[in-house]
Amino acid sequence: MNDNNLDKKKKPFENDSKAPKIRLLSSMVLFEFLKKKRISVTIAKRMCKEFSFIYNENKHIVLAIANVSGGYEIRNDSISGCIGPKDISYIRNSKNEIVTTCCVFDDFIDYLSYLTISNSKLINLRKQDYLILNSTEQLDFAIDILSKYNCIYCYFNDDKGGSTKHRFVLKLRSSKVNDASIYYRDTKSLRDNLNMYMHHYPNEQPKRGRGRR
Repeated sequence: MNDNNLDKKKKPFENDSKAPKIRLLSSMVLFEFLKKKRISVTIAKRMCKEFSFIYNENKHIVLAIANVSGGYEIRNDSISGCIGPKDISYIRNSKNEIVTTCCVFDDFIDYLSYLTISNSKLINLRKQDYLILNSTEQLDFAIDILSKYNCIYCYFNDDKGGSTKHRFVLKLRSSKVNDASIYYRDTKSLRDNLNMYMHHYPNEQPKRGRGRR
């Protein structure tokens, strides 16, 4: 199953018994998913929720992160989609403190990969915000938010699609936009870079947390 439009299906949750159940991340299924992605469980627990729901008469357990319209982007080994309205995810470092830097990602798996790499390298992340597109259709809206930052780092895939999105963001002003894919040119994407990094530094492997199915 790889349904990018769960929210557009006709009544995917027809009654309360089929409505998604949300809770803190605890499923061993999702811990295994994170382990394969080399993503820190500790970071995932902090940034994500766990959804379980019935769809096409089957139960699914997915990793979920909220977007600004109240929807949730969801992922597991077989599902890549959205529950509720599709929109960007915007994570601010502080509601009160103004920061000048924002990092931009295609999806939240790249975002979690970035946090895992930064945590392993003990990089201070307190002075920047994060914007996750979740869809190329959100680029126009993203530009409105990004325009207030003095420095923008684009962590898009190192391919034609990533270059197109980077050029779109350059509309803001080339001097403030940085193509961060130069840091993972050998691996094409941030999540692939995490796999390579953990392969070369196995002692930094994120630990799997305890949980239940």
